[in-house]
Amino acid sequence: MMLAFPQLESGAMAQMPFERAVRFRSRRNVARDGSTVEIGDPDYEERSWQLAFRELSDAEWLALESLFATVEGRLQTFTFLEPGANLLGWSEKLTQTPWSVAGTALDGQADSLGGARGSRLSAGSNAGQALAAPSSYRYAASAWLRTTGGGAKLRVSDNGAQVLEVDVDSTGQWKRYAVHYAASSATDQVKLELVAGAADLEIHGPQLEAQAYASPYKVSSAQGGVFANVRFDQDALTDEASGPGRHDTRVRLIWTPSQT
Repeated sequence: MMLAFPQLESGAMAQMPFERAVRFRSRRNVARDGSTVEIGDPDYEERSWQLAFRELSDAEWLALESLFATVEGRLQTFTFLEPGANLLGWSEKLTQTPWSVAGTALDGQADSLGGARGSRLSAGSNAGQALAAPSSYRYAASAWLRTTGGGAKLRVSDNGAQVLEVDVDSTGQWKRYAVHYAASSATDQVKLELVAGAADLEIHGPQLEAQAYASPYKVSSAQGGVFANVRFDQDALTDEASGPGRHDTRVRLIWTPSQT
């Protein structure tokens, strides 16, 4: 099984508030005459998170402490599912690489807000995106969908036998559908699928979150909310226990893909 930052018993990945930062780097050349040329460094990006936890249960604290010991503090890496983020990549471009399409998919179609940021699957087609994430966690999948034919579905699975899905109404009206996934599977994959039935399926804002219930839609681009090769950015994990089964701690995480 993969090493992954543990999910809380509530299904959340963090407690509010938490801090998140994104940093980029530029290079500057200073000539003898004092003029400068500055360009961005496309190979460097850094993301960091500061998470404060209060009153963790014994089980929650032990899961966090165990991960810290297993990766030996800063030394080794693990997978982190960003709290509240859309885990999917390219949520508005089903024709991009993270998605696998069987049949025909079109982007730039009508969306639920009257724009053209939606996608369309032709009748009998399906699109899916499999993520390298623990299938034993709780997930919320959601999407705005509409169709005029039966058999359309929004589905979440462990890319195997554990499947949860919801049927899409054939009224031809936009509606946001949600699937709340919680399974006993122990695989390292979670997959969201959009299935068109007897008619074309129109799609806007597919989203998968590592939490118990769906939140407002967040558009995603190439990097979704699954971050592999994250490290602890601290040498010690402190337990400020305030009583039995009440553990307080602070965690700093860092992700620098160019240095992994």
